[in-house]
Amino acid sequence: ESSVLESETQKLNSEFELLESRMGSNASESDKAALAHQKYARQSELVTNQIKNLEKQLELVKQEFGENSVEANKMETELNQAKTAFNSLNNEMKQTVGASNEAQTGIGKLTEVIQSQAMLEASQQLSQISDKLIEIGKDSIETAATFQANEAQFEQVFGSMKQVATESAESMGKEFDMMPNRLKPGLSKMTSMFKGLGIETDEALKMAEDAVRSSADAAAFYDKSFEDANGALTSFLKGNYEAGESVGIFANETQLAAYAVKNNLIPATEGATQATEE
Repeated sequence: ESSVLESETQKLNSEFELLESRMGSNASESDKAALAHQKYARQSELVTNQIKNLEKQLELVKQEFGENSVEANKMETELNQAKTAFNSLNNEMKQTVGASNEAQTGIGKLTEVIQSQAMLEASQQLSQISDKLIEIGKDSIETAATFQANEAQFEQVFGSMKQVATESAESMGKEFDMMPNRLKPGLSKMTSMFKGLGIETDEALKMAEDAVRSSADAAAFYDKSFEDANGALTSFLKGNYEAGESVGIFANETQLAAYAVKNNLIPATEGATQATEE
């Protein structure tokens, strides 16, 4: 629906550009004012439809990511700003038209000039509001595409264990007061990484659950988003030790090797043994 409304907006602009070109510079002020009124009315109708469509999309975003998620808050804030601008413009135009109508006696042509100019300026502002709404709609579509991609990845990683993994995400969602859909991408990536090391899916899921819990704890403690904390932890597990410092993990390769030898996780090679002794 967003793409349809965008195409209708483009069509409307082209139609009125054509009408204005046909009218030419010698058109009467009355004709100019009438065309400006018509364009503004059509634009207002389209903007109203854009807002209604985005309100529906916002509800879907809230369902997928949570009432107070970053995605929902960003979209609602931008939509509220556009709606405020639209309402303010409509109120301003009502006052302008009302004032010029009251002053119409004896200065008809001047009134038409004022109304025509005011409508043209309002039309430009309305175009800017419409462009902003189109931008919000595109962001919403990208958000929905990301959600679908995450769901596809989740299904691919867990396969027949998808239901078990879903229940795990739901349980942790209640534990950390987060929407399960916020946790699923981290759970997928962590499980996939552990599976890549040769660990079976069920065991990899348990390890991923621990990692996701650690990410949620770090996010709360260090005032980060869950996604940033989870990304830092993932990066640390892949060998970027500096990334771990941002979530309170201070370790280097020598320390990890010593820990691994001590807990019989790797063979005690000469280098690893030296690290343990150190």
